[in-house]
Amino acid sequence: MELFNPDCQLIHFVTNLKLRCGLDSTEQVELMDSSGTLVKLEGRERSLSRASALLTGRRSYMLLRVCSVPEAKPRCRTRTVSSTNMTFE
Repeated sequence: MELFNPDCQLIHFVTNLKLRCGLDSTEQVELMDSSGTLVKLEGRERSLSRASALLTGRRSYMLLRVCSVPEAKPRCRTRTVSSTNMTFE
């Protein structure tokens, strides 16, 4: 389990998240809380908004690596994920 501080701009938070979890900077990621609700980072990864606006402190989230499947029909969004557990202080 990793501890992260969400009191920074989202662009820096996501960059650090990928670096510390061993992911390439070009990979798409998502966060899911313990109830299965997605944070919906897609399209916000370069935002200058505070990460704390999307994340609740002292809560655990699972990091999901999102992989698009090229054979999927254009209207379908097929994804596979791998995960890492983390807690935000």
